[in-house]
Amino acid sequence: MVVETEEHAIVSTVVVLGLPSAFVQSLRQVANLRVVESDGDVETALAKCFQYAPCVLMAREQFILSAGPASLSELTRSESNIQIVAVGSADNGVVADLLHLGCAGVLSVATPPKDLGRAIGAVASGELWFPRRVLSSAIRTLLSTVTEKRLTQREKEILHLIGQGLNNREIAERLG
Repeated sequence: MVVETEEHAIVSTVVVLGLPSAFVQSLRQVANLRVVESDGDVETALAKCFQYAPCVLMAREQFILSAGPASLSELTRSESNIQIVAVGSADNGVVADLLHLGCAGVLSVATPPKDLGRAIGAVASGELWFPRRVLSSAIRTLLSTVTEKRLTQREKEILHLIGQGLNNREIAERLG
């Protein structure tokens, strides 16, 4: 959503909850970004998200992990137009959990303003902002799960034999 002001067009609104002041100052350095701080009260932050939607909610990973899937799905449902970005750890296990919970991205508190702008722009436009390794692992897991659920063991054996060039009669003889 673009909001016109006297100074410049605001491209994205970010609601911040419980983030270090130095990080919030870095956010304020990003051009065309409205930063709305919450006082640390979760309910107030959520109300601000709905008030400023579409927006990006940026909060510490601990808050997001403690909020649970039900609260996050309420926030990230498609009609609410709210994206969630976690700020914190570089631990791939935690980052994967955040991805599975519906977060749109994860950033370090040390992320420079230039990269903050790129990340927020990407997330606001519907992209994910995660380390490549985490996304690759999630996609591999998803693909292996989908493949395993679609074919029975017997079907996999038949496909393997077809791949070897056997015809129907030869497959039937091999499988008994």
